[in-house]
Amino acid sequence: MPIDFTQINLAENLIDIIFAVIQAIIIALVTGHVLNKIFLKERNMGKNLRECGIERVSASKGTLTARDREKLFGLNGNPVPTEVCLCFITGNAFFRDFQEQKHYIQDLTKQGCKVKVLLANPWNGEISSKSDETGIIKEELDSVTDYYYKIHSENLLATSFLEREYDMLISPILIEKTKDEAKAELKKLLEKESDHNGQVKKVFALLREARKHSANGGDIELHYYTDEYQMPIILAKYNATPKKESKVMLWTNINAPIKETRESINVYAVKNINKKKDFVIDVENSFYYLCRKYPKNVLDETT
Repeated sequence: MPIDFTQINLAENLIDIIFAVIQAIIIALVTGHVLNKIFLKERNMGKNLRECGIERVSASKGTLTARDREKLFGLNGNPVPTEVCLCFITGNAFFRDFQEQKHYIQDLTKQGCKVKVLLANPWNGEISSKSDETGIIKEELDSVTDYYYKIHSENLLATSFLEREYDMLISPILIEKTKDEAKAELKKLLEKESDHNGQVKKVFALLREARKHSANGGDIELHYYTDEYQMPIILAKYNATPKKESKVMLWTNINAPIKETRESINVYAVKNINKKKDFVIDVENSFYYLCRKYPKNVLDETT
């Protein structure tokens, strides 16, 4: 009887296919096991963050994305928040971007939103009289530059934590420079951005102007706190609608004081009262604690 080589070839091919499948399954199992071990820590970290209400952590430039801005300010069909809570050292960059240039803050108050703001108290600094809402007074620029350079170079005790924050911020800029180079760099920075005192005064003026546009129950409160700075808070509350539940959203940045906020880690979180731990609730409670501790709305001042 002649040998059927076709059947032999088919059998050999079938055996090869079976071995290939078995090999692929073994490789997949081993690879999956290895990858599971490699990513176990990351998965657990992500799970822990989500359990606290944190939905996104990004090492970005630290500012709000376009989508975040739309949510926060109720743009492009997004619901307008009923309350926005903001806590900064000076808030200079935030209010420059969203009130001086875009008028988003006053637009919120026009639509009935209540805006609560906490800023560091500028009035206990030695040089507070040498700046106004437009920046360092021109005639005082040299003396202000000398003042901050002396704090930096001689390790003097700053009169307020605002100045300590500022010293930490400028240190990397001035390090390993000659005295003349460092003072020139510092003077240029002060002329452009002012010092902490001037920045807070500028924000005060912007918020007072924005408050004039309040309507439909909207308003702005500004409180000055004197505690050491912890972290920036951007927190927005939204009422329930026929299609959506009520919501509280939080944006914050994690960065050491020596780093610019624009170079920090950005965190986005949503309140979830069903969780045992909730980062948003903790931040919310911290914000209102400071508001109770420093209840005076300084925008009510006549001067």
